[in-house]
Amino acid sequence: MRYWLLRRPPHYSDIHPNLANTPWPYDKVFVDVRLRAGDIVYLTAARNELYGWGHVDTRESYQDSDLQRRAYKVTVTRPVVQQNLLSPDDIQRVPELAELFSTSEFNLVVCAVITLL
Repeated sequence: MRYWLLRRPPHYSDIHPNLANTPWPYDKVFVDVRLRAGDIVYLTAARNELYGWGHVDTRESYQDSDLQRRAYKVTVTRPVVQQNLLSPDDIQRVPELAELFSTSEFNLVVCAVITLL
């Protein structure tokens, strides 16, 4: 099992505790063949705050016409969904997290075990 940071934010109205444990689709996800069902993903919203985490249910590769390259459609069941679990300021205080946000141009990044939740 791997741990990932997924920066493919939904609309803020979709970040609500009532939506916990609901499979949630994400498209236009960067392709990484190491991503597998059961992997854990930490989820960020538009302002780079952590809003939840979940388990990968499925991944499907497809040709994205907007990106003009292959991408994944990933379904994640999110047991924890709550706005501002960690604020952008909190993330910047943890050097390992800050580095993930500042150095990657990709929206799916493999990371070490994060024990924030």
